[in-house]
Amino acid sequence: MKDYRLRIGMRFVQQGHEFVIEGPLPDDQLKIKDTFTDVCSARTTADLLEDLFAGRLELIGAGSEGKVLRDALAQRRVSDLTLLDDGDPLKVGALRRLHYVQAVFDERPRVRTRETLSPIIGRVSGQIKDENPPSWTTLKRWSRIYERSGEDVRALVPAIKARGNRRAKYSGRVIETFSAEDQQKAKEVAQIVDETIRVKYLRLERPSVTSVHESAVAKIVSLNQGRAEADKLPLPHLSSIYTAVERLDPYEVAMGRYGKRYADEQFRARGEGPRPVRPLERVECDETKLDLMVIDTETRLPLGRPWLTTMIDVCTKMITGFYLSFHPPGYLSVMRCLLHAIRPKSYLKAEYPQIERDWPAYGVPETLVVDNAEHFHGKNFELACAQIGTRIEYAPPRTPQYKASIERWFGTQNRRLLHELPGTTFSNVLDRDDYDPQKHAVISIDACLELVHLWIVDIYHQTVHRGIRDIPHRRWGEKIREWSPNLPPRSADLKVLIGFNADRSISPSGIELFTLRYNSPELAALRLNMKKGEKAPLKYDPQDISVIYVYDRVEDRTIEVPALNQEYTRELTIWQHHVIRKYARRVVQDCVDIEALCRAKEKIQQIVERERFLTGNMRGKQKIAHYLDLGQKVSEGAPDELETGGKILPVSASVSPVEAKEDAKEINPPADHPAGQADFGSSRKPDGRKKPARNSIWPNRREAAISGNKPLCRVGTVTPRGRMRVPPSEPHCASLPRNGLSTSFIH
Repeated sequence: MKDYRLRIGMRFVQQGHEFVIEGPLPDDQLKIKDTFTDVCSARTTADLLEDLFAGRLELIGAGSEGKVLRDALAQRRVSDLTLLDDGDPLKVGALRRLHYVQAVFDERPRVRTRETLSPIIGRVSGQIKDENPPSWTTLKRWSRIYERSGEDVRALVPAIKARGNRRAKYSGRVIETFSAEDQQKAKEVAQIVDETIRVKYLRLERPSVTSVHESAVAKIVSLNQGRAEADKLPLPHLSSIYTAVERLDPYEVAMGRYGKRYADEQFRARGEGPRPVRPLERVECDETKLDLMVIDTETRLPLGRPWLTTMIDVCTKMITGFYLSFHPPGYLSVMRCLLHAIRPKSYLKAEYPQIERDWPAYGVPETLVVDNAEHFHGKNFELACAQIGTRIEYAPPRTPQYKASIERWFGTQNRRLLHELPGTTFSNVLDRDDYDPQKHAVISIDACLELVHLWIVDIYHQTVHRGIRDIPHRRWGEKIREWSPNLPPRSADLKVLIGFNADRSISPSGIELFTLRYNSPELAALRLNMKKGEKAPLKYDPQDISVIYVYDRVEDRTIEVPALNQEYTRELTIWQHHVIRKYARRVVQDCVDIEALCRAKEKIQQIVERERFLTGNMRGKQKIAHYLDLGQKVSEGAPDELETGGKILPVSASVSPVEAKEDAKEINPPADHPAGQADFGSSRKPDGRKKPARNSIWPNRREAAISGNKPLCRVGTVTPRGRMRVPPSEPHCASLPRNGLSTSFIH
């Protein structure tokens, strides 16, 4: 596993100087020595963590793993695999090697030889359908490089540019080590050993391996008495018997030595997994919809039930992080939860001063146990976890006991917290009787977030847990004194946990993404080094589209490119931009420009604020909550820069998977659908004739109604399809339909 802990021998670089941790000092301080000047100083662990997550400090390892990884990155020039295309040979090759190497580390053979690695190669090549599996010596070399680099997947990237001539330059003579007669004798001895093991070892009396060895030697000595001196069979060594026993099927050994019932019980019990002995060795993750109806903070109207993604450390039962929002389960929610789990919770006292205790959990999980949801099987999720040093372990289908800690925590939270609050929906609908959650809901989304923090930090972490017979907070503090949490070498490495990937061409005017332009001098220099028609990989944060991160393959670095119109994109989310685009297209028909978007942004905000008080149905309220960005705040910045804690984008929990998929298509149009040409409300039929508008309030009349100018609309009703029915005798008025926004724009 990756081992970047604040321990003795760990080296780090800060302000151009290299330092090494010499040892612990009183008052949670560490003795630090400058490797160049040999000058020693004392620094607290909190100071080092603050500088690390602020990007002012970089861990380089305690032994040779840091140098091995730096040499590998310098040779392969790939620092972020998630930015490569799925079909890129470097990305495909790294994933292929990772499957083989992880299988070796899972089985942990005592020695890596042909006999121990060949079965692994055969099994993995069948699972991933590899037509050209590696040899056992190649797999041994991959495993050694992966281990010496601190188990960093980037060390497995094929060094294609460093490959030389593969053709043989001379032909030599193959030297035979053993003759055919010697090989035949070895086969006879192997047959005798296998027969002795099955007859003597696999018995309910459970004889030892030594007695099996003695029986096999006695049988071979008896056979040699009738053979000539040159034809006698060799005697096996005791270690050979141990190796043969280890190759036996575990279920077969348990059934032969303990009985079938015991073997069946042991076989089923293996799904429970091992018991971890150190913090973050095994972290379980799951998602659930809270049994609580929350309301809008300002309007006090019900919004619905938010989603909660949580991670728990199995060794200490400490909650390492969570993510609360209206965003349905997906890649973004899991990555935000993992980011919250890794970072120190230094915002706690500033945001929630009424919380008495601290939340000391932080660090990179060694193993993350998840279920088989679709977003957990994506390549980007797998590579993101591998790049920060986290191994993914999938629970078998229909086995909730495989993630018993997190399942039990959700039940404890429901019983001790949520089911006692007004607005609870209960876990079972039969428990509600005449209780109406919407009518009794009084807890806002902000108050719900505060309650979850308070309950976790001051109650759950301070209560004796029956599973460990200890208090989670006390057990964490005791364990990390022996096993300090693993850390990312640089704060920039956590960028793989945020944002989505895209590929765009670079023109003289920059990059166009979602009808927005991004450009900078560094991007112009990158364009000169790219081939004609080549697209640059990039990352964007859906919670802040004011900047994108473009990957430079040549220099192996990420370029931060701002949007040209910062006034419009500042603190703008991709979902808000999506809604504003739809509104602007209806306002100005085919003439969509930045100025229209800015005007539409202000008008949308005015309409949303008004509709918060007028919308009566739950679905419309949740969509407005999504647009207004209600939910937990997670910061991407340094701990000392926290003011609001960042920005989280909730999505309506009531949106169906089909609607979510359609929204995703509108935000990220497929390759055969040109970006920026999505038809959100075409004004023409397929035959070219103009079709009636979806809402009979024309754009100029809607603007006048919003701005308070002369009345231009009639009193009427809005049909489910968004059209206005107006009685011919009704007078003019200046009011908009109550549900005009929710039926026309907030989709």
